Amino acid sequence: MRNLFGISNYFCIAVYIMKTLILIRHAKSDWNIAGQNDFDRPLNSRGKNDAPAMGKRLMYHKLVPQLILSSPAIRAGTTAQLIAKSINYPVANIQFDKGLYLCDAGYYDTAIFGVNNKIDTLAIVSHNNGLTDYVNSLNNFRTENVPTCGMVVFDIQTNRWEDFPSAAKQLRFFEFPKMFK
Repeated sequence: MRNLFGISNYFCIAVYIMKTLILIRHAKSDWNIAGQNDFDRPLNSRGKNDAPAMGKRLMYHKLVPQLILSSPAIRAGTTAQLIAKSINYPVANIQFDKGLYLCDAGYYDTAIFGVNNKIDTLAIVSHNNGLTDYVNSLNNFRTENVPTCGMVVFDIQTNRWEDFPSAAKQLRFFEFPKMFK
């Protein structure tokens, strides 16, 4: 049996609307201020250089998130802002989610479920150990550690963020600053 285009109806092509998830660990922070509250720790000079450089890596891959979610901790927020500036993403549009501060792997799904389905490319900036644990839970890819300012990018075969847990996830790339020095 053939359809109007002369193509057999027995062959069907599956079409997926892809979402892209960019997971970013905050850049290197400064531990030199005695008694500094963990939440308030700023980036050190290496971190201030690495974040824009990794933003340029996103541009190299032609990836500009439509939404950046970030932990509100100073080191994560500054990382998100520096990356945003380097990819011409409006800094004022970064959304801060206090739940991302030092969260465990389980919280990431909660953050993702709240994302509007019109957003196809989402970036999340947060912390270890939860970030590495979450990355390792997504598919067969494994790493002992997502280094500071490391980015792990997955393509997701879904058009709805709430379907994320059951959707197929394919690692697109895993990059971190020391790869380019």
